Amino acid sequence: MHTLSSNHLSTSQRILSVIIGIIFWFIFLIIIRNTPWLFDGGIRNLVTFVITIPLIWLIIIGVKNVLSFNNKTIFEVVVIATFTYMLFDGTVFTFFPDLYGSTEEHVRRGAGFILWGAAWGLIIGWIMYLGSENDAR
Repeated sequence: MHTLSSNHLSTSQRILSVIIGIIFWFIFLIIIRNTPWLFDGGIRNLVTFVITIPLIWLIIIGVKNVLSFNNKTIFEVVVIATFTYMLFDGTVFTFFPDLYGSTEEHVRRGAGFILWGAAWGLIIGWIMYLGSENDAR
């Protein structure tokens, strides 16, 4: 059982986590919108998905280092940023799908890419958190 300690985020850090989620949602929206050729259903689509895994790992490490989070707190940052990211994505995808692209296929594959990246962000954040738990033993 975990208790509130220095291993949890402050209110300002939680707000920063929400802002991080919005920023990365916007960055990936721009990427999806401006690179429809990456979401063609072929080999480029597959390569884009595979490259996303190390890219997300590097993004999380960068956020952790630049903003001085540790492995115990980075998972909380990732969770807050990811649910913010997904709330924005779901809202915009539902009401303004043309922001993602001009064809239904491009928009659908872009949405799949968003979900893929969100899931990997959570997995990577969790792995980092588990590593901090092992270090404490």
